[in-house]
Amino acid sequence: MPNGPPVSVRTRKPITDNRKPSSLLDPDFVRKLDLLEIIFRRNVVGRREGDRPGVQRGGRIEFAGYREYSPGDDLRYLDWNVYARTERLVIKEFTKQDAVLVCVLLDASASMAFGEPQKLFYAKRLAAALSYLALVGKNETQIGAFADGEVRWSPRFAGRPDIQGLAAFLDPVEARGTTNVLGALRSFSDRVAERSLIILLSDLLEDGEARRGLRLLGSRRFDLAVIHVLSPQELRPPAVGAVRLADGESGLTEDLTVDADALRLYADRLNAFCEGWRTFAERHDIRYTEASTATPFEECVLAYLRRGGLVR
Repeated sequence: MPNGPPVSVRTRKPITDNRKPSSLLDPDFVRKLDLLEIIFRRNVVGRREGDRPGVQRGGRIEFAGYREYSPGDDLRYLDWNVYARTERLVIKEFTKQDAVLVCVLLDASASMAFGEPQKLFYAKRLAAALSYLALVGKNETQIGAFADGEVRWSPRFAGRPDIQGLAAFLDPVEARGTTNVLGALRSFSDRVAERSLIILLSDLLEDGEARRGLRLLGSRRFDLAVIHVLSPQELRPPAVGAVRLADGESGLTEDLTVDADALRLYADRLNAFCEGWRTFAERHDIRYTEASTATPFEECVLAYLRRGGLVR
């Protein structure tokens, strides 16, 4: 087997997924999403509101506490209930949690067509769920589907959660071309300067430049998360004897024998590959979660992403 990322993770021809879902999020699951929120770790700070809340779009106002009344304070923020009990004049203070952009970068390269269920379909459902959560939290969201060095950007969603709008963008996305995570990260960097949470959804089968791009964005204090999407066929391939493996992105082929020894070597390299990403993410303060498409989708969102520190 050649060096680098696990061979068979990337060396099967894409499998076409003929499902045409009318919605990526069913109503029952959406009700469960309404109880969750995305966790932000960097550059998300509130500010004290001594007067009335600002008019900036998005964000939310949360009660922060009381302070003693001072002449000139806005009388609308006096708490008369406290005065009735204590005869003290106190002003209610609030924290303004400004809207944050949640950018979901979706790998739509040919390798994402592999697996049963297909990795891309699973990743699109995750993209829809995370974007919905951003909107539930009064934030903004945008999705970038990338492949072959190009990024197709969704509209920038804000306001009420728009499931149909998210689905209208995601449903037509098909797997094609080569992976270029660095190009997608650069495209984001060229478009956005404001504080943001960037969530990368990918099988991470690229030439290693993704880590360079993530390091650069991390140095600019962006909040970063990576969801590593793999199929059960990649995690536990069968011993099938002599085969010709074809790279779904480059078209290159290789003849080899997939026997017990080959599978042990493959498992070692796959573990090293994933462990390398876990170590990199920990070192650079990036939230990293592995997601097998064999895991029921709801369990992935409600359990795995919670354990990974992305939602609560």
